[in-house]
Amino acid sequence: MRIRVHGVAKKLLRRLAPSVVERVPAPEAAAADDMSATQPATGFTAPSKALSYTLEMLKLTAEAIAARARPDAHIQFGCLEVFYHASSDTGLVRKRNEDACGLFIPPDPGVLAARGVLAVVADGMGGHECGDRASSLVLETVGKAYYDSAEPDPGEALAGAVSKAHEALLSDAAASHHDMGSTCSALLICCRGAYAAHVGDSRIYRLRDGRLEQLTEDESMVAEMVRRGMLAPERARSHPGRSVLLNALGQGLDLKVARWPGPQELRSGDVFLVCSDGLHSLLEDPEIAELIAGAPSLTEANRRLVGKALERGGTDNVSSILVRVVL
Repeated sequence: MRIRVHGVAKKLLRRLAPSVVERVPAPEAAAADDMSATQPATGFTAPSKALSYTLEMLKLTAEAIAARARPDAHIQFGCLEVFYHASSDTGLVRKRNEDACGLFIPPDPGVLAARGVLAVVADGMGGHECGDRASSLVLETVGKAYYDSAEPDPGEALAGAVSKAHEALLSDAAASHHDMGSTCSALLICCRGAYAAHVGDSRIYRLRDGRLEQLTEDESMVAEMVRRGMLAPERARSHPGRSVLLNALGQGLDLKVARWPGPQELRSGDVFLVCSDGLHSLLEDPEIAELIAGAPSLTEANRRLVGKALERGGTDNVSSILVRVVL
C-alpha cells in the first residue's frame, strides 16, 4: 500500500531540516506463481485469522514439496543462461493484490540476444483508487515500450520505457477521473550486463558470493530522513510515515527515473532479487540472503521468502522475482 503525500512530504522534510530541498502479447510476460490464500466456500462462515493463517501455512507446506522437485525455468542466449522465478501473493491483510510483477522474454531469438530479459515489479498505491489497475498498466507499458524502443542503449531504452509508463498512468487517470500511482523497479539482464530503472520504494538486490547488496535507493520520506541523519535506521521500519513516497509514477509532472550510470558487470552465480516493500519491510537483509543462498532452487527460495513474509503477518502484498545468471 502506498500513500501519496508527494508535495506535502517534501514540505515536511523542509520543516524538519531546512537544507532538505504479466500481459503484453509480444514479448510474452511469464506469469507469476499464484500463492493466494484459499477462499472459504459459499455459504460457510469465514474462518478466523488464526485458522486462515494455518490454512495458508498448510498450503505453502504442500507447495514446498512440489517446489523442491520442480526445476527452475531458464533461457539461454548469447553467452548467458538465465534462471528465473516470480511470485506474488495478496498477503494476509489486504483484500486484493495491488502489486504486479512479471518477466518479459522475447520469443524471437534475435530480439532476445539484442535486448535481453526484463524483470519488473510495480506496487500500486493503495491509498488511491485502482491501485491494481495502475500496477498492471505499469507492468504492461514498461515491457512493451522497452522492446519496441529504437534506442540502441539498453539503459536509455529502459528509463524511457518507465517514463512512458508514467505518461500512461497520467493519461488513464485523466480519462477515468481516478487518481493513480505506482512504484516501479525494472531489471534488465542482457549480454552487455545488468541495467535498472527505478521509481519509488520497491527494490533491486544482488546476492554475490554470499553478500546481499541493495542496488536501488528507496524514494520515500523515511529513507530520505535516514540518509540525512534525521532518523536512526532501526526506527525506519516502525515509523508512521514509512509509506510516504517522494517519487512515484502517475504523480505530478516532475518524475525522475533513477538509473545506473552504466551496466553492472555480471558474474556467474549472481542472483538478483526484485521485490515490493511487502517483502523487504518484513525481512532483514541478512535473512533475505540466508533464505536465497540456502535454497536448492529459485523456486524454493521464493517460496521461503514469501512464506517468511506471511509468517511475519503478511501485512501487505508480497511480490518477488529472482534471477540467476550463469556465464
